[in-house]
Amino acid sequence: MRILTPCLALLLSACVSIQQPVRPPASDVTAIEVVKHFPEIMPKGSARFEETQLFFVHADQASEFAASLLIPIPFVTDMVVEDAKNEKATSYETAYHNLSLYEVTLEELRAFDGLSDSRGGYRLYPMMFMADGYDGVYRLSMSYQVERGGWMGRYYFHLPATIPRGLVGVPPEELLEEISLQMRMGARRLLSMINRDIRGELNESGQLVTVGSLYIVGGKVGGLVNAEALKYRRSELVEENAESVIVRIQGDPTSEAKAGGLSFGVHFFYRDQMHAFEIES
Repeated sequence: MRILTPCLALLLSACVSIQQPVRPPASDVTAIEVVKHFPEIMPKGSARFEETQLFFVHADQASEFAASLLIPIPFVTDMVVEDAKNEKATSYETAYHNLSLYEVTLEELRAFDGLSDSRGGYRLYPMMFMADGYDGVYRLSMSYQVERGGWMGRYYFHLPATIPRGLVGVPPEELLEEISLQMRMGARRLLSMINRDIRGELNESGQLVTVGSLYIVGGKVGGLVNAEALKYRRSELVEENAESVIVRIQGDPTSEAKAGGLSFGVHFFYRDQMHAFEIES
């Protein structure tokens, strides 16, 4: 029988462990080079594709977890399930090839006033996480990982558009067009956040809040924990208005993507993308 790991035990209590703080860069350098491959430091697991910068995050399903309990060597089941999902993701990847996150990022950076498209400063790694949810919906999150020297930051824009699981391999053209438009909107939003963070205009710390979103973890971890029970305590509220919030969420930037690895960073959320947002006392 599988033994619950300390991480899973923490998740069962709806409390995600805090491992690394999120702080702005200590620099006024504004040169940024967009890099067309994945960074070395990033969430573990799932299927990733260098050409499109797509990262499919597989959801744990209760049926898979239950099946693993019947096998004396659990990792064999894990390997078989993961391989099957990765193979399926490979067939999906071609459907999104024309979205070209790298090109969108490069074009928006060159048009952005305040950051220069040049080497010698930061390296920006654009990524698109496509996360399978327990509710049969794929959610998309653009992430710009920015690095310079020993500093690394991760910035997220969570797209409003979602993809039903049954259409993820054959998305309608109008949905792809909608995603493409939202990617450009997201690129501008992320570049603005990065620029403001570099210049010290994005609050370094703020009111402590507890947040929860299926964009961070959408599947049932280990097939047991309801994703909507997962909340990230002691996050820092950077900005808010009637429609959206920006928060800094602490975490482990290299942990499993499907179990909280997407938490670390500065997140722009529309309010309806969160199932929890509570001011801490």
